[in-house]
Amino acid sequence: YGPPGTGKTLLAKAVANMLGGGNGSFFSFEAGEIVRAEVGNSEKRVVAAFETARTNAPSVIFIDEFQALFTERSGSGSGRLASTLLQSMDDVNMWNEASDENEEKRVVVMGATNAPWMVDKAFLRPGRFDRVVHVGLPTSEERLSILHVLLHRMRTANDLMNDVQFLNDLVESTSGFSGADLAALCRAAASRCLNASDTKNFVEASHFMSALREDVSPSSNRALVKRLQNWS
Repeated sequence: YGPPGTGKTLLAKAVANMLGGGNGSFFSFEAGEIVRAEVGNSEKRVVAAFETARTNAPSVIFIDEFQALFTERSGSGSGRLASTLLQSMDDVNMWNEASDENEEKRVVVMGATNAPWMVDKAFLRPGRFDRVVHVGLPTSEERLSILHVLLHRMRTANDLMNDVQFLNDLVESTSGFSGADLAALCRAAASRCLNASDTKNFVEASHFMSALREDVSPSSNRALVKRLQNWS
């Protein structure tokens, strides 16, 4: 759980890549899409997704926006969907136990949410989502590492990659940014470069600073970030 854009999906994909010596399969769906499906069809889609994950084991089945299961539909339909998902998770747990935890047959179920307090506690019991991990906003050191990766993919002017003052200013100015926000900042700076007439298509420090002032801001507000930090 954590703010949007902090790499929860990437983390799930990394787990899949670790399974089976790098041959793990990755399957994902958004809970909101399942919830909005026609009653009856949504339950069938959940069952089919879990069956596919078992058939293609080792695998990860990843459920994004998990809180949508408890917010977008009320009544008996929502209850049936939750029950179907709980049963599917229990079936996977028994599948893994029957396989003696053989990694070649293992299925890992992962979910992501930016509102963990909305998730029914029945899903947090052992054998279901029994490990809860907070994926928070990057620290200043982590933002610097992310920016290094992103800047390496860009055509930058005047050896910007090695401009310590520029990098320090950029890291300081992006407090509260997620990894996705930093990527958006780089895209905005590149766009400003393309729209300029005097830079020869090399992204300069001024493009980043202009993008920070006018184009990009943190996608998560401080109240949400603090609430997620304090949730347990």
